[in-house]
Amino acid sequence: MASSDAVAGGIPRSGGGRIRGAAGRPPLAHGSTTPPGGVISAPGWAGDLLQWPWLPLVPLLAIPILGASTENIRHVILAMELIFLAKAVENPVWVLGALVLSELTMRNYYLLLVASFIILLPHFLDGRQLAPNARRMAILAFSFVALVSLSDVMASDLSHAYPFAKSMVVGVVALFIVPLAIKTKDDLRQVGIAALVTVAASAALAIVQQLAGALVIDLTPVTAGADAATWAGRSTGLAGNPIRLSNDLMLFLFPIIGLLVTKAVPQRARPFLILLSLLLLVALTFSQTRTWIPAAVTAGAVMALVMGLRLRKELLLLLPAMALLFIAGSTFLENRYSRNLADDSSVADRPVLWLAAFNIATDHPVLGVGHDGFLQLAPRYAQEIDPGLLAHENAGEALGQLEPHNDYLNVWSSFGTGALLVYLALLFFTGRNFVQAHHQSGDPFVRGIAVGGLGALVAFAVNSFFHNFFTGTLTVWILAGLSLAILQLSNAYPQPPPGKAKP
Repeated sequence: MASSDAVAGGIPRSGGGRIRGAAGRPPLAHGSTTPPGGVISAPGWAGDLLQWPWLPLVPLLAIPILGASTENIRHVILAMELIFLAKAVENPVWVLGALVLSELTMRNYYLLLVASFIILLPHFLDGRQLAPNARRMAILAFSFVALVSLSDVMASDLSHAYPFAKSMVVGVVALFIVPLAIKTKDDLRQVGIAALVTVAASAALAIVQQLAGALVIDLTPVTAGADAATWAGRSTGLAGNPIRLSNDLMLFLFPIIGLLVTKAVPQRARPFLILLSLLLLVALTFSQTRTWIPAAVTAGAVMALVMGLRLRKELLLLLPAMALLFIAGSTFLENRYSRNLADDSSVADRPVLWLAAFNIATDHPVLGVGHDGFLQLAPRYAQEIDPGLLAHENAGEALGQLEPHNDYLNVWSSFGTGALLVYLALLFFTGRNFVQAHHQSGDPFVRGIAVGGLGALVAFAVNSFFHNFFTGTLTVWILAGLSLAILQLSNAYPQPPPGKAKP
C-alpha cells in the first residue's frame, strides 16, 4: 500500500480514498497522535468521568472494605472490566483494556468479547479496512475453526463439539478486535499503559506471594481449579496459575524491551521501563516455570537477528540478569530449576505424554481424535512407550490424567494434520507481519512494538512446546491481531524517502 494512502487516524480505502472517522469527522492528518472519538459520546459529567484514565482502577479501593476473598476479588475485577467497556463507548480502544485485564486475571472471555463486538460493530458498518494481510489471516483463522469443529463432530457429536468450537470463535473475534480498536499510536499507548499497570500489579503480587507464602496465594483467584498447595510455593500472580503467569509476563516483557532497544520512549521514561522489566524478570523467576528461560533466550536472539544485530548489545545486557536470576532462583527456590528426569515428576511426565500424543496423531492423521480424545485414548498407548520412561517418578500415571503438555502435539493428535499446518501457518504469518512492520516503518515506537511483538510470539511458540496454552489463553489470537494493527500503523508511519532522516 502506498504511503500516500496511509493516515495516522483513519484507515485507507482501496483505491486511495479515505473514510471518515468513527465520530463522522475526517481522519487525522499524518503524524497526529490524537485518538479518534468513539461511536457514541457520553453527555456532560458522564463523559468527563469516562475520560479519567485511572477510573478502571477505582474498584480496587473496595478490597479493604469487602475483604480479599477470592469471590470479592472476582467481583472487583468484573467491575473493572465493566468500567473499561463503559469507557470504550467513548473511545473503542478501551475494549482492549478489558480484554487485557481478562487475559491476565479471570478470563471472562464470552461476555467480554460479545460486549466488545457490539461496541465495535459500527466500525464494521462504517466500512473500515484492516491491514493488507487481514484477509489471509481471516482465511487461516476461519479454516482452523472449521477443521477443529469438523474433527470434534466426527469424533463425538455436535453437542460435545459446540462448546469447544465456541471458544475457538472467541479467539477469532479477539483477533479482529485488536486491529479494529487500535487506529493510532495514541490508541496503542493508552491501552499499553493500562496493560502495563495490570501486568506490573500481577508481577508485584507474584513477588509478595513468594515472600509471604501460601496465605497470599490463597487470596488470589485461582482459575485452574487448584489451590496454593498444588503449586508448592510457586507464585501465581493475578493469573492464578504459575504457568499462565509466565506466559502473561513474557507477553508484555518483550514489547517493553522492543521499545527500549529502539529508543522509542523519552529518556526520562527509560528508567521506569527498565525497572518494570526487572520486576517482570523477578516475577518470572518466582513462577518457577522453567521453560521461560529457553523461551526468553530464543525470543531475544530472534529479535536481534531481525534488527540486523544492530542492537544486540542492548539485548545481551539481559543475559547476565537472567543468569543471576537463574542462579538465585535455583538456590532459593528449593533447586526446582536444577531438577531433571530422574527426580521431578513434571519433567518425567512430558516424554511419556509426548510419545502417546505422537502415536495417536500418526494413527489418526486426517481428523485426529477430538479435543477430549487424548485423555481417553492415551492409557491404551502405554504399551508402546519405553517401560523405563513410564517408571520414572510414576510417569505412566499421567496417561489419561494430563493433556499432552505440547500445543503442537495437542493440535495434531486432536484435530489432524491439516489443522496443525493451518495453526503453524497462523503463527508464521503473524511473525511475518511483525517483521514486515518493523522493516517498513520509520517510526521508533512502531518498530519497537513490532520487534517486541515478534519476541513475545517467539517466546509463546517456544513455551508451547512444553505447555497447554492453546486451549487456555487468547495469547496467540491477541498477538495475531496486534500484528495486523502494527502493520497498519507501519503504513501510516513509513520509512522516509532516501536522503531524509527518520522521525
